[in-house]
Amino acid sequence: MAQKKREKRIVGWKEHVALPDLKVKSVIAKIDTGASVASIDASEIKIVKRQGVKYVSFKVMKRNNTVRKTSAPLAGYKRIKSYTMLIGKKALGRRWLVNPAISYLTTPKKEDKK
Repeated sequence: MAQKKREKRIVGWKEHVALPDLKVKSVIAKIDTGASVASIDASEIKIVKRQGVKYVSFKVMKRNNTVRKTSAPLAGYKRIKSYTMLIGKKALGRRWLVNPAISYLTTPKKEDKK
């Protein structure tokens, strides 16, 4: 049986994105098809081992200029200069088309009170 093709959604060069695994509902990200992976600006970074796995705990600046403390398994690290978050082509996958002439096509979710 043939699979139905999913319609691609359009995003602009700058968007509101959610990071549900990190419990961040909205952060502003630059969509960069020239980059291969995604990155996020973090502060107060600490690397710890949990059950033999390296984790990183850090703070992320959210869209409303509040800070969210979170953690995740360590995938790698690199210094970034000027964007809170950068989304590259691997993170976009094949589901999205980027229109560099526009921004903020996505709708941010309401912030939590934490």
